[in-house]
Amino acid sequence: MVVVLYCMTGGMTGAMMTDVLQGGLMIATAVVTFVVSVHAGGGMEAITGKLAAEMPSHLTHPGAKGDFPWQTYVSMIVMWSFFTIGQPTLFTKFFTMNSYRTMFKAVILGTLGMLFSATMIEWSGVNAATFISGLSGQETDFIVPVILQQNLSPWIAALLITGIVSAGMSTISALLVVATGGITRDIYQNVFRPRASADQILRLSRWITVLLGIAAIAIGIIKPVGIFALIRFAFGGLGIWVAPVILGMYWKRATLAAAISSVILGELAYVAMKLWFPQLAFGFDPLIVCWSFTMLVMVLVSLFTRPSSDATLRRHFDDLTALCAARARRSAPATVTPTE
Repeated sequence: MVVVLYCMTGGMTGAMMTDVLQGGLMIATAVVTFVVSVHAGGGMEAITGKLAAEMPSHLTHPGAKGDFPWQTYVSMIVMWSFFTIGQPTLFTKFFTMNSYRTMFKAVILGTLGMLFSATMIEWSGVNAATFISGLSGQETDFIVPVILQQNLSPWIAALLITGIVSAGMSTISALLVVATGGITRDIYQNVFRPRASADQILRLSRWITVLLGIAAIAIGIIKPVGIFALIRFAFGGLGIWVAPVILGMYWKRATLAAAISSVILGELAYVAMKLWFPQLAFGFDPLIVCWSFTMLVMVLVSLFTRPSSDATLRRHFDDLTALCAARARRSAPATVTPTE
């Protein structure tokens, strides 16, 4: 409910300001958890030796249950490095940046921070397998709090667990802001009430934020599947949108009808392949195959539908390029030319 409150009152600005603090907490928690897990396991040499002696199948390819063949590794690398641009929670934040320099810094710092914190947390889970037992199924989602609670004082553990909560709060706030904007602006205002005033949109946005927050809490209580499985399923659905994002930005022949049809068919194909026909993915994550299908659909439909008008192309390509170049020049540091 705290996330719902600051999203309802602060919108995207409030969500992004809290993201800065939450990101710092996430990195701090990841570092401390890794150090604690190494110490509790007796050091890296002892941890590796125990894994090799007691769980040798976990150190061999493709894993204890054969769950990680090479197709899975390829899928994970491609998904988390490429398909993230299809997530509106990340993509829309670039709209708020006022220069290429800001965008470049955000990309570098965000990538390094995520790489560092994710590696530390995942490595901690591997280390904990040597000294924590009894967790299975969805209980493994709680491995980090268990590490901290068993090896630190209650006060320090509680403080660091806020870093885990921060990760969830950051994602939830971004999703709430994007979903609220999509419903109020893209659907309500653009489709049903084009003349709706700013006050009407603001009031509706607050109600939508509350309703979406309640729905998210209900899903969290029910918890139909594990966190990682839920993330991968949602991530795959969002990854389909990479096709219209890329072609819409760089291919002038792309059309609106092609974007809509490709997303609809791509999402249907992804759900069907994920739930009922996983064998059609040939061992890869269904997103890899379905995204290729989505790209093909968008290209074919674009070629067989009426192209965008010259005014639309000029607004989205030529005018936008000129605007970005002007902003880049304004944000560049002033240079002093030496004179005699």
